[in-house]
Amino acid sequence: MRIKRIRALVSIAALAVFLFFIPISCIGCSTVFGFSSWESPKTLSLVSYNTQTFFDAIEDGQEFNGFKGSKSRWSPERYKVRLNRLREALMIATEALTGDINSLPDILILQEIEGERVINDFCRQLSRKENYNYAVITPIEKNAAFTTALLSKLPILDVFIHRLHTEKESVRPLCEVWINIGSEEYPEPLVVFSTHWKSKLGKNTAEIRRMQEKQVFQKIQELKKTNPDIHYVICGDFNQPLEEFDLLTELPNSWNRCEYLRALSVNAQPGGSFCYKGNWQAIDHIFYSENLSDNTGLDIEHFAVIAIPPLITSAGKPNAYSVFSGKGYSDHLPIGVRLKKYNSEE
Repeated sequence: MRIKRIRALVSIAALAVFLFFIPISCIGCSTVFGFSSWESPKTLSLVSYNTQTFFDAIEDGQEFNGFKGSKSRWSPERYKVRLNRLREALMIATEALTGDINSLPDILILQEIEGERVINDFCRQLSRKENYNYAVITPIEKNAAFTTALLSKLPILDVFIHRLHTEKESVRPLCEVWINIGSEEYPEPLVVFSTHWKSKLGKNTAEIRRMQEKQVFQKIQELKKTNPDIHYVICGDFNQPLEEFDLLTELPNSWNRCEYLRALSVNAQPGGSFCYKGNWQAIDHIFYSENLSDNTGLDIEHFAVIAIPPLITSAGKPNAYSVFSGKGYSDHLPIGVRLKKYNSEE
């Protein structure tokens, strides 16, 4: 395994903005690194997945109570099983989106990952054919249990980490990754914003999410001003449904796509990716640029919630992981899109 360090631009969004540099991990999980033997793909799969409290097997002190201490049932053996189940879940997702069997998403965005060790261990179990050449792990905040990660089979051109500090607490940074979906000779960037917003546990959480929305919206406006034709997606666990957004409603959202709404109308898709007290909630999102649905260049062809056994129970709800029993996958379902690249003559 080879490790490549990317120096990523970090911005703090508050009353004032400060710019400085910080090293961000970019892990080459394969023995082959870089552009060699790589061709621009005709179709791409992108999956976002909240993995639910995905700790590694080493106790560092920030783990939830069920994952630490002498009475915990969490163990290296159960950790290994969870890594295998994550691989299984992602292969199910890729097959549902593209029809490819025993394949992993080209671009993968994960939430509730403890850190770099989980990503390294996950990649070690993968075959060379299906491994990821690149991974970006967002810096973990002080006293936080989790972070986000982005893995890509395609070359990463640049990484930017945007921090947002509130008066009382820090929140998970917004990660901006430029991925080359073209070729080495003719680069073509797809910008992926990866995020995990403040949950609804605690006080004044809506105000923090409004600040996070303002931050993302500002970054999109800046991006469009300097690169008006660029393709971008914003994905992750936003911890709120569409009706609670104020600014990002200007953008297309995967939950509003016709193929999903048709499937939903005949009960072929669930009403969300997360279930709370028996009710579906669409709180995991994929927002995207308008030029990803204009039948030119690059387009989103299909969106789906991956509601397929064993990721769901016999009742059709997410098969949440239980550290007590060691059973289950996640309390969220993966969501994903299939993208198509058009030739210039199409």
